Amino acid sequence: MMSRMKNISNGDDLREILKGIMKERKLTINSWSKLAGTSEGTMRFFLNGTNNSLKVSTLSRYLKAIGLNIKDVGNKEDKRIIVTGHVNEGAEVIFLDGIIENNVEIPITMHMSMPIEEISALKVMDNYLLPLIQKDWIIYYHAKNDIKKCLRKLCVITTLDNRMYIKELDSGTKSQHFTLRGFNSAPVENVKIISAFPIVSIEPN
Repeated sequence: MMSRMKNISNGDDLREILKGIMKERKLTINSWSKLAGTSEGTMRFFLNGTNNSLKVSTLSRYLKAIGLNIKDVGNKEDKRIIVTGHVNEGAEVIFLDGIIENNVEIPITMHMSMPIEEISALKVMDNYLLPLIQKDWIIYYHAKNDIKKCLRKLCVITTLDNRMYIKELDSGTKSQHFTLRGFNSAPVENVKIISAFPIVSIEPN
């Protein structure tokens, strides 16, 4: 545990990780400090660079208040993930079929509270998804089917013909059918789907 702390307690790296947690959990300095039972100034002075270090005991207290511990926020360079597919024209997902030379391993660029083995990554191959997503960006998604959680959100969808797309999922006009909304195309209505995987984050590569 202490070796991990040496990796992340150099100031800037730890600040980036803590800010990522705050964004993900929708926390403010004030609300997080209240949960941890600590002075607001402790976190504020560290995040704004007035103080360049944070005690292990203080960090542990903040993390424990939101159900995390120090091992969850180790050096992000220790956490890597393989890009298993590409997003091509029409927002269609094409998997790389396990061809090792095509699988690129990249570092996780943001904090994730879920286990890394539950996350998959896709690379956007061109500017098909403008203006929201650009070429070479990485789409991280939770590889757990959850259609209900995906409603009215952007997700990775599998249709009945086993094709996968990045689409916004909405209810259809027929029972157990859905509307798929694309970036630069008309909605496709009353489609049956097999699965929908929630997108966790979209990041520049």
